[in-house]
Amino acid sequence: MVSGAPPGTMQGGNRTKDLKSRYGSWAPVTGVTSGIGQALVRQLAAAGMNVVTVARTRTALETQARALKAELNVEVRPVAADLSSSDGIQTVIDAVRDLEIGVETVEELPQADNGNLTK
Repeated sequence: MVSGAPPGTMQGGNRTKDLKSRYGSWAPVTGVTSGIGQALVRQLAAAGMNVVTVARTRTALETQARALKAELNVEVRPVAADLSSSDGIQTVIDAVRDLEIGVETVEELPQADNGNLTK
């Protein structure tokens, strides 16, 4: 969890990064209703990033979006899509076309260090 980090930052060790200035104000995350995707979207939102949440189940996405908005005061754009199909991929592309997104791959994200994201 990102504790002690100011809004809009993720802290690790002695370094703190302003994610919005480095990556844009929105981060897309897939597989957000469980596991690693769910943990990553919470960390990004806790750091003040707005998130595009992508999974197959609309109901779970909407429930998660309400919780993230209420708990962390960020914007959330839930996108129900099956990324194993070209239609699902196009759905995501269409949903984010108007957003400032700088994080495109996991390799671009800060690395986890003791539960916090760093780079």
